[in-house]
Amino acid sequence: MKKATTWRVLVAGLLTVTVLVLLVWQVHPGPLVDAAMGARVDLLALALFASLFFHTIQAAELLRQSLAGFSVRIGYRDALVATSGNIAIKATLPVGAGEIVRVAYLGRACAVPVPAATAAILFVLWVKMACLVLTSFVASFALSTPSFTVAMGICLAAVLLVPACLTLMGDPLRRRLAGGGGTWSRIATALASLERARGDLRPGRLLLASLHALASVAGEFMVFFIVLEASVGALPPGIVLARLPIVIVGAKLPLTLLGLGVRETGIVLLLSDVAQPGSLAASAMLFSLVQHVIPAVLATAVTWGYVSRILGGGRDGPGSG
Repeated sequence: MKKATTWRVLVAGLLTVTVLVLLVWQVHPGPLVDAAMGARVDLLALALFASLFFHTIQAAELLRQSLAGFSVRIGYRDALVATSGNIAIKATLPVGAGEIVRVAYLGRACAVPVPAATAAILFVLWVKMACLVLTSFVASFALSTPSFTVAMGICLAAVLLVPACLTLMGDPLRRRLAGGGGTWSRIATALASLERARGDLRPGRLLLASLHALASVAGEFMVFFIVLEASVGALPPGIVLARLPIVIVGAKLPLTLLGLGVRETGIVLLLSDVAQPGSLAASAMLFSLVQHVIPAVLATAVTWGYVSRILGGGRDGPGSG
């Protein structure tokens, strides 16, 4: 398992470098370097501050409220460590694997029941996905772009139907996935956790958690707009809101480290009709730097203690309220 993970990280790292080199070669280094060097440092510092806030303080409160939605309470410090310590781990593991580690931390160090931790994290991921697709759909509709509107409408319907489909298919789906082994078996376990946690739902808390998830998505958009203003200047906000969610979702695919290369290429391809490719590539790289790379590097300061608590265990009683 450890060897497979090492190889996966090495392949992802090689692919990251390859995609970034090809992108720089395609847009030409000159305009990219000029745009990056000419970026306003004060605005980049503001973007970094906002990124760190949403990665730590706001993310910790989001975790607390989502767990409270499943009748589990944890302290703010525990929530802050559970979010901050996991940033660097999510950067190197395939999509979803970092969340499995966070479930392990909540169970071992905070005595949170695994079904509640799994359900809370999956709920937040679903709400964020719905917010991203809804934003793209509404912006595309406002811009009168039929192809984008239809595509995002289909995606939005699919996302919103996920809870209903899981409820209707229930046990047959879980048994079928469990028989597949590996990743499919882990998905079946997660679905079983959702089912066990349904009896402890607190709708008011889940609504509050949904608002925090919406704020988290809005925060990522805000950071991107600040970086754009720092490097390229203002772009039509409707076009950015319609297309950026596609890039954010695509960058979460387990292809490269931190989505690097995928994010930059997507931004250049989808926004090249409103700005120069070289400037867009510079903005995309600066965005990745302040939104993903620097937070992940800073988070390594607490990662060892985070992992140690997973391996060594923690308190005894459940964190339910």
